[in-house]
Amino acid sequence: NLLVELQKQTVAVEQFLARVRSTATWAGNRTRVREKLGAYNNGEISIELLTATFDQFLHDSMSAPTNIAGVCYFDVKTNLIAQFGLKIPREYWTWPEPIPREVSMNGPIKIGEEVFLVASATIFGGAQNPIGTAAGPPVGTAIVLVRTQGLQGIVEDYKGKTGETILGSRQNKALPIFFPPRQARSTQGIPPKRTAAIMEGLQFALERR
Repeated sequence: NLLVELQKQTVAVEQFLARVRSTATWAGNRTRVREKLGAYNNGEISIELLTATFDQFLHDSMSAPTNIAGVCYFDVKTNLIAQFGLKIPREYWTWPEPIPREVSMNGPIKIGEEVFLVASATIFGGAQNPIGTAAGPPVGTAIVLVRTQGLQGIVEDYKGKTGETILGSRQNKALPIFFPPRQARSTQGIPPKRTAAIMEGLQFALERR
């Protein structure tokens, strides 16, 4: 059933995006991150000590296999204080509103031959409350660059299917079709009419939102 299959893929995509948001929140909710940022904002430690601490923390955090390709940390005045991994293009740095505590997302963006999502989360100071989040004022921002192979795998799961799922957005001028359609793998490529039909479908979906 086409509708059932569409609902399954929609749920899978939403779950992937929820994990991306959780990744950004995790990056900013680590105790050492919050404590050192708070101390720096209060003038208790130097930028050199803060940067050295973050560089070691980021190296340790990203040494294990992860979907995180890059991380940037900013102080409460949006000054970049540490970065590790792939550089996140400046035009995709975003500053989420502290209230509500929602993660902002950008992309997908293409760097080289790989597609990424960018997620930004406000870092809060103070002690953690019973649900595991800090209850104090904002002390900085964490921006993460997340690989999208998992999302691409959902879209390109063609097993037993004759059709395909297209993810894209007409609003994303740099990458309106997030992953290559099924026909892109053929020697003949995608006919212009097929591309036009996909773009028309994306426009229709945008208008229906």
